[in-house]
Amino acid sequence: MIVPSLNGRLFSFLFIFLTVGRLSHPSPAEAFATKIEPHSRECFVESVPAGASLAFLFRVTDGGSFDIDAVMTATTVAPLETLDDTSRLHFSEKLRPLRDNAQTTVINEWRRATEGSQTYTAPTVSETKHGLPAEVTVCFDNSFARRSPKWVSFQFLRHEGLEEDPQASMTAEAKVEAELHKHGSVLFELATATERLRLVGESDRVKHESLARIIQGGLIGNIVLLAVMAVYQYRTLTRFLLRCKPQ
Repeated sequence: MIVPSLNGRLFSFLFIFLTVGRLSHPSPAEAFATKIEPHSRECFVESVPAGASLAFLFRVTDGGSFDIDAVMTATTVAPLETLDDTSRLHFSEKLRPLRDNAQTTVINEWRRATEGSQTYTAPTVSETKHGLPAEVTVCFDNSFARRSPKWVSFQFLRHEGLEEDPQASMTAEAKVEAELHKHGSVLFELATATERLRLVGESDRVKHESLARIIQGGLIGNIVLLAVMAVYQYRTLTRFLLRCKPQ
């Protein structure tokens, strides 16, 4: 009778490890790049589940003075008083304004910035009672530029939240979940720092390529100028010698 009990417990621990471990790691996301034209504004929206964290990073890689205006906002539904209100959210006249009138708050704002980063954590289910996701909006504004477009590289990194059950907080499975989520938070911070370094490297690469093109163009221009001057001096000197030649 002991062996089946041990096998069941091992299977339970393995299932919790695979499930929570997958949720605790930062969600993979591809880096984005966009071109913001002068006198224009472009926005991007990302959904954040309840209790999850979203890291946003951006950097201007090319264009003008390498600066941009940006604003990050979060739109959430007002919290309910009890969990029972969740089922009545779509039918109650009293609760309907809460569903229709979402709250939008400014998380961070950047003015003429070359780079920036911000982490936002959506309200948990225990805080809102309804568990609806938050909507994060990031807008890049290049309206101050007269004729220089801006190329912006940015990325969203998401870290799933962990909902704690007070009744199961002392169980072995809950402790494993908390420990895995703790390690996932460390990986999330490392991924954010790594992405920030990648954006810096991308910006430096673009600057170096631009500088190399300028130097190359200068060298070619100098070579052409020297060649023209050499031909001009040769022809001028030849004419002068021909005139000085005795008849």
